[in-house]
Amino acid sequence: AREMPLQALVMAEQLFLCVKNFNDAAFWGSAIDRIANKHVSRGVTAGMYEVVEGALNSALAEEDLSALSPEALQAWDHAFTKLKTTLIAKEASIVAEAAGLVGGGEGE
Repeated sequence: AREMPLQALVMAEQLFLCVKNFNDAAFWGSAIDRIANKHVSRGVTAGMYEVVEGALNSALAEEDLSALSPEALQAWDHAFTKLKTTLIAKEASIVAEAAGLVGGGEGE
């Protein structure tokens, strides 16, 4: 068996949790806040999600997914899409809020 890099394991765990808690608003709120703040502090940009999505799809293409139903594969896709779009929006909000605080806001 091949070993997964730590970042890949962390991402896989987050995706699993997103699928498992897809309809749990409390989970999404706390998870998104935590992940988005970490991403902003590390300089993650919206464009990086396309790279991650491509890498994820390439990794999935290398695996034997025949045991998974089309519904399960669709659930993974929906979870990643929801995670990606929600994080991009939250991260943009955090950056905009920080820019307003640093810039002093209007009239200053």
